[in-house]
Amino acid sequence: MNILSLFDGISCGMLALQRAGIKVENYFASEIDKWAIQVSKSNWPDIQHIGDVCGVSAADLPKIDLLIGGSPCQGFSFAGKGLNFDDPRSALFFEYVRILNEIRKTNPDVLFLLENVPMKREYQMVISKYLGVEPIAINGALVSAQNRNRLFWTNIKAQPFNLFGDIVSMIQQPKDKGILLKDILQPVEEVNKKYYLSESALNSLERRMNGKFSKPRIDTEKSGTATTRSNSARMQLDSGTTLVKVDIAGQISPNQQKAGCFTAGGNSAGNHSDMDLIFIEQTPRGNNNGKTPSVSANNWQHNNHLSGQYRRLTPIEVERLFTLPDGYTSAVSDSQRYRCMGNGWVVDVITHILSHIK
Repeated sequence: MNILSLFDGISCGMLALQRAGIKVENYFASEIDKWAIQVSKSNWPDIQHIGDVCGVSAADLPKIDLLIGGSPCQGFSFAGKGLNFDDPRSALFFEYVRILNEIRKTNPDVLFLLENVPMKREYQMVISKYLGVEPIAINGALVSAQNRNRLFWTNIKAQPFNLFGDIVSMIQQPKDKGILLKDILQPVEEVNKKYYLSESALNSLERRMNGKFSKPRIDTEKSGTATTRSNSARMQLDSGTTLVKVDIAGQISPNQQKAGCFTAGGNSAGNHSDMDLIFIEQTPRGNNNGKTPSVSANNWQHNNHLSGQYRRLTPIEVERLFTLPDGYTSAVSDSQRYRCMGNGWVVDVITHILSHIK
């Protein structure tokens, strides 16, 4: 198959095609981010990079069998400013439509897949009108340790579903693999100290949160009990380690089993506004009658004798959230690894969809 990938990013699509067992003759990638291109080239040196989507013409390419892409979603995101098609990034959707129509002139049966974030129904309907198909919603949590709900417009395995002739893909939800956050974490001894938050970083967070950032309160009598918000917000990693997932405000996250949706936000220090922090408590070993050391106060500053620290997820752990191979993004710096992955796909979701190509 000849594949055209728009907004290609780090070529998650190529990896999904490989996993789906689809033979690729040519893979044309339209991408302008130099760091994403560097990651892509380090993994797929034979990919043909063709530059900015606005300069792509189907007439310059061989017959395309499959068009894929995830047009920029900042305008549609509920977490953004809600500019929708008025956001120039989200307006790039119309470049996808233009190129799809160009391809159809020589290949009316071209397959396509477009990914985007959940959005207001009125904007979802605009996209559906232009593509001629209703979207299906799949949460990456089914195949990974990350809650990442996305919409997919595709004519793969599509058919009419009502009297008006509207089209929808009949692809079913992928089987839940039961992968949890604890399953993708690296062993403590493999995690570089640079991923742990320093005292100055904690002080900075404390100031930003107006003094509301605090270490999860640990019961002073028993081990394994969290007393902030949720008394069940813990996952045992082994007999001596307990994990508590918290949000950027230091509050225990309601869903301890999955990572939150990881996006391209954040800064070079890796303290993402949308990135889970994890607090790992090292339970003392030996004859301690199953008790933790006494904790005298709630604030992290006063709990230095508690054997545990906050840290952010490592790049390898984030790769696992996206079902990428370990080290897939290692060609660039950590900050660029986080950003590039935040713009990417949960590969095994795309694999599931593409596996329905006959």
